[in-house]
Amino acid sequence: MSAGSVTAASVVGVAVGLALIACRSSDERVGPVVRFRSPAPVVLRPGATVQLALGFEIAKGHHIQANPAAQKNLVPASVELAGPPAIEVGQPVYPPGHAFELEGNDWDLSTYDGGLTITVPISATAGTTPGEHMIEGWFSYQACNRHSCLRPDRLAIAITVQVPPARP
Repeated sequence: MSAGSVTAASVVGVAVGLALIACRSSDERVGPVVRFRSPAPVVLRPGATVQLALGFEIAKGHHIQANPAAQKNLVPASVELAGPPAIEVGQPVYPPGHAFELEGNDWDLSTYDGGLTITVPISATAGTTPGEHMIEGWFSYQACNRHSCLRPDRLAIAITVQVPPARP
């Protein structure tokens, strides 16, 4: 192989690499945009209701659509949970969003950034079997940075609920 062909191959390799970088989709990102902060096990006495606090961390430089979202075509943050039959999962309570201007838009987004806590009431029937129970589900969201919005995504979540024996 001659020195000239190595140089030509190097130039072609660099050009292909640059083209691949330029063609990366705007929603590619290293690492997750949202992380779930698993709470300590929740103690739920039979016949009682507690407010389950679900914590999320949103990556610096990103926002997620609030619930409700500012536009119908955007995906609002949403929690869907299910537990065993003896544990009733109520409707999530979302905090108010704050206005965020996406470059090039003439309207503001309603978003969350940094830390986010969504509360969900959970209740145990009087006859709930003592022991460990799991509540599982999804956190769905659509993230944006200053320039663009990413494709909707979802994050699996699981919470351990400890039901102690009923008091005599």
